[in-house]
Amino acid sequence: MQFVVNKEVVYSAPLTEAQFIRPLFLPGEYKLRILRDRNGNGVWDPGDFFGGRIQPEVAKPVSRTINVKPGSDFPIDIDVTGL
Repeated sequence: MQFVVNKEVVYSAPLTEAQFIRPLFLPGEYKLRILRDRNGNGVWDPGDFFGGRIQPEVAKPVSRTINVKPGSDFPIDIDVTGL
């Protein structure tokens, strides 16, 4: 999962369980996207059309944004099935 602010990935973490817990996010609005990281390096790879004909990794946006407020501690449920 990638957390994006102003088109820049500010935090990424692998989703290895059904629940993701991360304390201490800076306040702000975050867009989310799910990266299907085929090679496990934690970053989006653009592929290699001319060398090995490797397709780019798929990064799918999650339609919901997260608004983190100072001092807040609340769970947010996001369904990522089907992405």
